[in-house]
Amino acid sequence: MIVVHQIQGVKEIVFNLGKQIQGNEQKLARALKKAGLFIQRESQKRVPVEFGVLKASAFTRAFQSGNRTDVVVGYTAPYALWVHEKVLMKLKGQPRRPSPPHKGRYWDPQGRAEARFLENVVNEKRRDIIQIIIAEMNKP
Repeated sequence: MIVVHQIQGVKEIVFNLGKQIQGNEQKLARALKKAGLFIQRESQKRVPVEFGVLKASAFTRAFQSGNRTDVVVGYTAPYALWVHEKVLMKLKGQPRRPSPPHKGRYWDPQGRAEARFLENVVNEKRRDIIQIIIAEMNKP
């Protein structure tokens, strides 16, 4: 399982919502889960895919304890952390040998994969993530 990064600013949003959250813990849990699913979906667009095992291992889980909700987004494939941190991605984009079962190009058969596919989404889409939480909290 990869645990890469905590989104900075979410605690401040929750703090600033203050009294609005009291009695709305389920709404907050739903908002955080929706934000987590957004992160998962966006990271799956960037994950290196050859056979699809890594991409298929993505998950988003919410854990509630009293009034606290933690949402974890990650990948369970045994090699997920290794691929995530493989910044150099040696041979990236070069064609693989045509022998089966390999296909496409090294590291990036679809032409859009990157290392740190999960962390980069959190960093680049921070405003979108916060907007998802705010929008969900403002729903009646």
